[in-house]
Amino acid sequence: MAESGTTTVLDIANTDHAWEPSRRSGLRVHWFRELLGWRWPARWVSWRAARRSWSEHPDSDRLIAHVSPHAPYSAHPRLIVKAAKWAYRHGKRWGIHLAETVEELDLLATGGGPMRDFLGDFLGRNWRPSRLVALEHLAQISWPRACPPLLFHANHLTAREFDLAARLGVAVVHCPGSHRYYGRTTFPLAEFLSRGIPVFLGTDSLASNQRLDMRREVRLLVEMHPEVGCEAALRMAGRDAAAWLSGAAAPVGLTPGAPADLWWWRLPQSRGLAGPTEALLERLLSTSEASSEVWIAGQAVPARRNLNLYSSP
Repeated sequence: MAESGTTTVLDIANTDHAWEPSRRSGLRVHWFRELLGWRWPARWVSWRAARRSWSEHPDSDRLIAHVSPHAPYSAHPRLIVKAAKWAYRHGKRWGIHLAETVEELDLLATGGGPMRDFLGDFLGRNWRPSRLVALEHLAQISWPRACPPLLFHANHLTAREFDLAARLGVAVVHCPGSHRYYGRTTFPLAEFLSRGIPVFLGTDSLASNQRLDMRREVRLLVEMHPEVGCEAALRMAGRDAAAWLSGAAAPVGLTPGAPADLWWWRLPQSRGLAGPTEALLERLLSTSEASSEVWIAGQAVPARRNLNLYSSP
């Protein structure tokens, strides 16, 4: 990801397998430890494993722990409350998958559909649907309102849920490449932005995307939502997301005290190129070349080398 100019990553994982590769990558990684479990003792086992992971891997300037109960249907309400309270007490962030598919909505509303068949024993015989739409289901759980979640996807909210999202103070991650891969209906970007709900960009994963290149995500967003423009889309992919992850007290961008995260490209035939910012950004986003250099917190990261993160050091 450094080759495409990425300096800060939000990663979700329910094991520690990627912790060491992430450390070696040189990237700044915000780890969202995923929690899974509806039945007892599965949810207790997941919570205990997360606590052990946080203890064994204390935060550093490049690796920062957070938490993510997977989804309202796969994490028991008590597990969601535990996660949110932990985040609130420790000044962390928490995120949750929500309204990613219409099948999820069917499960929460009726208790049936293909997801109920797929999850089977994971939910157990005593699992009952809330009969609520996705965000209303999450809102009726008693998590600390001063610590609102980051919603992953949020593709299928109802009209009244957008207003609820604004009142709750949530933020949203949208993955344009994954959205196109699955052939989903148009993402309701304007509904979020018109209510002041922050929307950030992600890749989801290589399981549903061609590559982990944030330039491509920005290009796809502008292609699908041309009213946004390159400059605003880049902020959604970078500065806005970094500011949310770091908290209001941490400066970002070209401001005193902010981390010196920099990247640049040599664009073909660009000597003396001048013009509107939007035109320059279009040129930048159209290239598939690796960045010439990337700096993270004032230190150069070798952007051009192929980071085989899972090899021996």
